[in-house]
Amino acid sequence: MYRLLGTILLAVSVVGVAGLFWWIGLFFFPDDQSRSNFGAYFGALTAIFSGLAFVFLLLNLWVQRDHLDEIRQAASNSETTAEINRWLQLASVLTAHYRREIAALSNSTLTGPAGAVNSRRIEKLEEMLKQLEDLMETKHHSVVIMLERL
Repeated sequence: MYRLLGTILLAVSVVGVAGLFWWIGLFFFPDDQSRSNFGAYFGALTAIFSGLAFVFLLLNLWVQRDHLDEIRQAASNSETTAEINRWLQLASVLTAHYRREIAALSNSTLTGPAGAVNSRRIEKLEEMLKQLEDLMETKHHSVVIMLERL
């Protein structure tokens, strides 16, 4: 808001100064030759304003490039975070599935060879569940670190 007001004030000031010089030129220099001579005094001023306009154009391009870099970085972080969140959701579904299967197998009353197979299956599921939970913790930690950087 303040930047816009400053820009408007600058534009009005430049137009006002140009109008003042035009009025001085008409009032004090009635013929074309004297106005031409008076205008020649401001040739350097015109060159300075042209140079400043070019410098501000380059500055504007530089600021826009930085802003676009920030937008690209934010988009990249957003995509990475979304990907990690999708992975965490999938891992949560798998974790719930493994827990349900372990509970169902634990409630089984099988004995003998079938019970041994059941016990090995429970051990394998518990091992897979532990690995999955460790991975989830690592990914969760990555997301927290990424969000802290933002």
